[in-house]
Amino acid sequence: MNYLNIINLNPQKCEISQREFDIFLSEPENTKYPSLFINPSIIVEYHDNRFFVIYGFKTIEYYQKKNITTIPVFQINSEINKLKKFIILAEFHKQFRDFYPIELAYFVDLLLSKKLTKIEIWDNFSTLLELPKNVMPLKNLIKIKYIPKPLTDYLINKNSPIKFYSDLVDLDVKVNEFLISLIELAKPSLSILKEIVTNLTEIGKLEDSNCYQIIIKLKLNILLNSDENSSNKLSKIRNRLNECRYPVITKHKLELHKIIKSIKIPQGLKLVTDNNFENRQIRVEFLVKSDKDIQKYRDFFSGKEFEKLSGLLGKM
Repeated sequence: MNYLNIINLNPQKCEISQREFDIFLSEPENTKYPSLFINPSIIVEYHDNRFFVIYGFKTIEYYQKKNITTIPVFQINSEINKLKKFIILAEFHKQFRDFYPIELAYFVDLLLSKKLTKIEIWDNFSTLLELPKNVMPLKNLIKIKYIPKPLTDYLINKNSPIKFYSDLVDLDVKVNEFLISLIELAKPSLSILKEIVTNLTEIGKLEDSNCYQIIIKLKLNILLNSDENSSNKLSKIRNRLNECRYPVITKHKLELHKIIKSIKIPQGLKLVTDNNFENRQIRVEFLVKSDKDIQKYRDFFSGKEFEKLSGLLGKM
């Protein structure tokens, strides 16, 4: 059976009222030279004496506004069952690109609304759509469509894995508003945003509080709206969250910094550590301009101050 047949249609006669199928954020770019199509990017189905668009809404609207009189479209075979129709839609879209997670959410919701069972969905679409069975159940996947648009735009732009979407689906409105402001004002990378969300969630579990209460308690909203530059804001927000989530580690880290500050380091010599002492190492940098500098550093490395430094390594 041939499931898709090319026909020529007047765009004005294409109905776009079946918006339940309008779930794709972007479609193939075939609008610049509409008369030069080889492969149409619109699918219609015929019933009730009308042609209804089920794929390519944005493209057909373009043609309608341009008053173009004839375009090639795919007409889907009316004899196929609903399951096969959705498989064809999914395969057709995947010719151009993979589904965004939010599109998956809308698509699965559409399948369920058409009375397809969860077993039918997993059996027929899990491989085709790479459904994250081990990451989230279908009910949580559908929740992705309720994540605010500024957040989903950011996640799509950063090519976020679907696992991170699952971390966001149960956050309340005020937390989402904070994250949107964070993206706008502090411009975090995806990995840093993940870190912040994870810390908020874990602190909430430890203190039996919701994430927004943690934001208020740590005054993260005040920090975010301060006059600091975006880099400083982000650094302070991350530090406060880490200090709250890891109080023992934070106390130990402060003690190590205190020891470093107590060491009398000769001018021209610099001790470099990572902020959290995760590497358990200290890099020593020094500048030599004369024999006096060499002697100065030799005295340092053979004296009591270096013993403090050596002892510091054992405490990391």
